[in-house]
Amino acid sequence: MMLFNSSLAWGQIETSDKPPQWNKIKAAQWLDNRALWWLDYPIKQTPTDHNGAVQCNACHTTHTYTLVRPKLTQGAGLNERIFDNIRRRLVAGPGVAPWFVNPPGRLTQSRGSEAINTTYLLAMKEAREGALQSSPLLITAFERLWLHQRADGGWDWFNFTYEPLATIEAQHFAACQAAVAIGTAPGYFNENSLPALKGRVDKLRNWLKASRNPNNLFGEAWLLFASTRLQGLLTPQEQNQIISKLLQKQNRDEVNKGSWALYELNDWRYSEKTAPTKPRKLHPDARKPEAYSTGLIAYILMQAGVKSDDPSITSALNWLRNNQQPDGSWRTYSISVNRSKDDPAYLFLSDEATAWASLALLEGERS
Repeated sequence: MMLFNSSLAWGQIETSDKPPQWNKIKAAQWLDNRALWWLDYPIKQTPTDHNGAVQCNACHTTHTYTLVRPKLTQGAGLNERIFDNIRRRLVAGPGVAPWFVNPPGRLTQSRGSEAINTTYLLAMKEAREGALQSSPLLITAFERLWLHQRADGGWDWFNFTYEPLATIEAQHFAACQAAVAIGTAPGYFNENSLPALKGRVDKLRNWLKASRNPNNLFGEAWLLFASTRLQGLLTPQEQNQIISKLLQKQNRDEVNKGSWALYELNDWRYSEKTAPTKPRKLHPDARKPEAYSTGLIAYILMQAGVKSDDPSITSALNWLRNNQQPDGSWRTYSISVNRSKDDPAYLFLSDEATAWASLALLEGERS
């Protein structure tokens, strides 16, 4: 794709020759503790097989965790257990009991969400490990993915009215993950693939284009990421337009220079037809710059060709280094509800924030 010089949007800014440090070991320890907590959390699930039930491979605590954990410190943390759970679910067959969700009645949402998460995580794992061809397990995951693809090309996805990960509009971000998986899985798809597979992928491409909301910059960032892995989603001009829009939302004030605020990336609708007219009661820091969107966007921009020494990236990474908490985590608060500290979901977005912040910092060091 066309490389983008963000200095045109940012202007020249001073950067330090010695950026602040961050603690990888503490980040890994915090992520491991959270992953273990989630895997052992006492949710009643219907047994997967004769060995019993397993916890879902959630789109929060154990999701991006699997991508970053092997890169942080020696060892892979809880990844072996997470991927064994995924294996058991796939081996159990397409009739495996769906994840239990409350309130009930979300069967198709459960099936679609699991199919996307499973395929995305396995594809990223096998590509990271240098596989030349997709494993039989990953092929099975793709079969499950296509089984649950709707006629319009998208998938049903959990709708709990929680932005940005579990709403009707989040179906677009979820389908972008499917596109990333298709384009990342070793040896799985190219333009010479069988017509049936090409047809399914074309339906996905068309659905992503038709359901795109250019004002949702969270979704646009994910579409940009998907376009770096799967051709035919965006033109180079469209990629650069998204990059420009993301950079226009980047903070430039002295305290928060380089950061983004998740709350500001969209007029969030919470699965309603229009955005609410009255602001929701949220945590005092929920509308402020935070690490989830900052890490996610910085990482995706680097994937899209923005250089790690570009002012937009160096300022984002410096902000992340300066905002790591003493316990190794980064904090992001819900933009949907004001959760109390004893709410099991209180740290869900902080789990993703810590994983994406770490991924972005590691990518900056690598490139």
